[in-house]
Amino acid sequence: MRLFAIQAPTLILNIHLPHSLIWLVIVVLGSLIGALVLYFTARKKPVFTKKWPVVLALTRATWLFLIAFLLLSPFMQFVKKKTEKPILAYLVDNSASMQMAPDSSDVKNAITSFKNEEHSEYEKRMHYISSPENEFNGKSTNITEALTQIKNEYEGLNLAGVVVLSDGIQNKGIEPNYSKSLPNAPIFTVKTGDTSIPIDAFISAITHNDFAYLDNDFPIKVSVGATNMKEKTCELQIFEEGVLKQKRAITFKNNNDYQEHTFLFNADKSGVKKFQLKLSGLNDDLIQNNSKNTYIEVVDASKQILILAAGPHPDVGALHKSINRNKRNKATVYFLNKNQFEISDAELKKMHLVICHGLPTNSLHENVI
Repeated sequence: MRLFAIQAPTLILNIHLPHSLIWLVIVVLGSLIGALVLYFTARKKPVFTKKWPVVLALTRATWLFLIAFLLLSPFMQFVKKKTEKPILAYLVDNSASMQMAPDSSDVKNAITSFKNEEHSEYEKRMHYISSPENEFNGKSTNITEALTQIKNEYEGLNLAGVVVLSDGIQNKGIEPNYSKSLPNAPIFTVKTGDTSIPIDAFISAITHNDFAYLDNDFPIKVSVGATNMKEKTCELQIFEEGVLKQKRAITFKNNNDYQEHTFLFNADKSGVKKFQLKLSGLNDDLIQNNSKNTYIEVVDASKQILILAAGPHPDVGALHKSINRNKRNKATVYFLNKNQFEISDAELKKMHLVICHGLPTNSLHENVI
């Protein structure tokens, strides 16, 4: 229970009593009664004038009160007052696309004014999305991730709001509208760039497996989008290691069109293959998104199987035919010739499995095998 408080401009002193107020009343009454008892029982002959016994009695009552009050275990609480301004966070998109807009110089001037502007009611904090402070060369923009970092940085602080200065072109991460980790504060947007919808066709996504098996066919699915290109055509080309392998004519049916095209390729050689996808025959506003590269690793997963037989036999032929039905397996048959097999050590090391049929024989010991 707080008894009383002493306030200063930057400090508050609170006196607390861990017991009920009744105990304080008992202490006050007990101190007064004790002082009166001593006043009337301890007097003998008057030594002082009439006023001094009363003063001494009050002094005695005060000390008795202080001693009894301290026995109640009171404690003091110091509260330091510190006034902090609400934080206003500026989130600036300084990716390369910000310089491509017609108003890029105005954007830079706005950012400079934001940095130099003084707020009497807010504390200003600057944050950047793609690259260091004074550079506009970021290759990716992830607004959601930047907002999540602001939320984590100002957790528990007085964040008044977030001002986002961006052209809205995001090529990484999820859309902020679908994120559950945004700051718990108002988000204000300052839009920049050209708000008109450009004439543009672009490769939005390339889907394929990371690996393909040797001598097998594998698909590559290409997603193509377009804006303001109704009834216009272009050609989708796919280059493998710099050589044009396949192409397909595309006609866009609507102004905002989206199409998916699948191409089949054969993994004829093991290793990492580079595929370059291009949209040609276009006269659009943006050319940076007309091509993309992707890589697929071709893995040689075939198994070399060696069949050693004492001589021709129908079972050997059936076994050889059954193994070779699987394109990933290759069986080779060697027959015993003068107690030996005519196979080199280098070829033998390539084998993954050795099958012996009718071996060992009476003339060929198993240790020789």
